[in-house]
Amino acid sequence: MIRNIFVTLLVSLLSLHPVFSKDFRVNVNYLVFHIPDETSYLEFQFFVLGQTLQYVPTKDNAYQAFIEIEVSLFPQDTQQSVIQKKFSFASDTYSDTISATKENIYNLFRIPLENGEYRMHVSIADRNQPKEKELSFEAPVWIDFDRDKLSVSDIQLIGSLNMTEKISKFTKNNVDFIPYFSDFYPETINRLIFMNEVYHSDQAIAGDKGFRYVCYISKYQEDKPFSNKYIQSKNVAKSPHYVILQSFDIDSLPSGNYHLHIAVYDADDSLYVMKKLFFQRSNPSVPDDDTQPIVDMQDVPLDSLLLYLDYIYTIADVQEKEFIRNAKQHSYQELDNFFLRFWSRRNPQNPLLSWYEYYNQVMIANNSYSSFHIKGYKTDRGYCYLKYGPPNEIEKFPFTPEFYPYEIWYYYQTQEQHDIMFIFYSRDLVTGYYELIHSTAKNEIYNPAWKLLLKPKDYSPVDVEVKE
Repeated sequence: MIRNIFVTLLVSLLSLHPVFSKDFRVNVNYLVFHIPDETSYLEFQFFVLGQTLQYVPTKDNAYQAFIEIEVSLFPQDTQQSVIQKKFSFASDTYSDTISATKENIYNLFRIPLENGEYRMHVSIADRNQPKEKELSFEAPVWIDFDRDKLSVSDIQLIGSLNMTEKISKFTKNNVDFIPYFSDFYPETINRLIFMNEVYHSDQAIAGDKGFRYVCYISKYQEDKPFSNKYIQSKNVAKSPHYVILQSFDIDSLPSGNYHLHIAVYDADDSLYVMKKLFFQRSNPSVPDDDTQPIVDMQDVPLDSLLLYLDYIYTIADVQEKEFIRNAKQHSYQELDNFFLRFWSRRNPQNPLLSWYEYYNQVMIANNSYSSFHIKGYKTDRGYCYLKYGPPNEIEKFPFTPEFYPYEIWYYYQTQEQHDIMFIFYSRDLVTGYYELIHSTAKNEIYNPAWKLLLKPKDYSPVDVEVKE
């Protein structure tokens, strides 16, 4: 699955792991690929909005900005070493910082990786901004490419492309492309372009038969194709490395939540592997009753509707929370009507859009803060993320013998308050579950002695013998 991150400040966009800064906005994809008989690698793709950078004078009396990125990968296999990489790149130069329009910057880099599970920490900095403005996020990474097993890469969404014979780091499979840095497709975009790579079919498939791939678009809650218009398939001869480069015309795809599927089958139609990628479509000019879950949710199963109500509990008012707590006592029609009223109160002009935007934030919380059997939206960090939005700044303090790991989230401005903070700590190093222990926000837990909770009960300072 493509991992898509928007690192920005004050403006909340569709993303998996957003981090916010007042003056600095970076969109990040990270995806896993493989080169048969050579290596696997993690590819980072960065799109920096030039107008959000700080430009400083150079020796040539021009102005330039610089971005620095540090990646740390912590393998779950303790036999493997921690991997740390640093990268930097510069903007174009400009004659001044005011009149000139600053170009956006696209760049990428790749990190070779062995098979295994990793915990990744990424920090991104504008060199010309203070250290405390550095942005960061964490995410799991899984590499699993077996020479004797057919496997596929992550799905690469593409914004624009050109076929080329020239080779550069921006070229892959004879294609020069700019990645698409979102899972949201507005009405102004009418084509969904994607790339996927299939590995080791020559080793995994016996005999002379090849394989067949099928690409299709389904509704989010379904696995079947939305319609025959959104299906493509092809029979392919086996090879060490095969590239799927396809697109769908989504001009008439109605608004809704969808999955892009890529499935690989053998000659007998047995499934080898499946990848799917979530995306959202906003296309209000195309009516379709089946894709209006807020106006008519009769095709949504009851358990899904109850789950949606659970999602919105965090942002509900007192009366709405009471209804949601007793949801199972109400009929399906009553639940459906409540859901419609809930979003219509918040956005009478376009309740559907507000639901989609909030739903995406729930998916971000689930991807970022889930802890084993606890979904991210039900955790303390997920609660704060959904209620108050992405924090403007996060300070992270890793585990030491003296203190449990903890995080401090800062919000410069919310709808009703300013300069508030939330403090979370984790006593469970296995699950990584973080508990809220103190906040300066109204009606949240308040504990001025929160620092006392950070010390493990069995901790005692080590006596050091000083020899004279």
